[in-house]
Amino acid sequence: AAPAAAAATAAAAAAADGISCCPSGSLPALTPPGSYTPRGVLGDLDGMAFYEVGKGNGMAVVVASDVFGILGGRHRGVCDQLADAGYHVCSPDYFPLPLNTLHV
Repeated sequence: AAPAAAAATAAAAAAADGISCCPSGSLPALTPPGSYTPRGVLGDLDGMAFYEVGKGNGMAVVVASDVFGILGGRHRGVCDQLADAGYHVCSPDYFPLPLNTLHV
């Protein structure tokens, strides 16, 4: 909950300054439902954080995150849905924060 609250605070501050990540008229950011709990695990491989979920039984997919990273929006929920469909899912955080700042 802490990263989501921090992101919401940062977005509100940016909006107050007239800064937006999205063009005017675009769809709003996807946010997870309040009752959602990610089922995967956060890990670290040589300093790159990642989210991993699912067994896959020989099928795997790598999910690229957007600029908001593996903790943003519904990203982990999408990964969980792919895992439910039978995939081993790994999503590297291409826009890294140190893992000790991830509070999930």
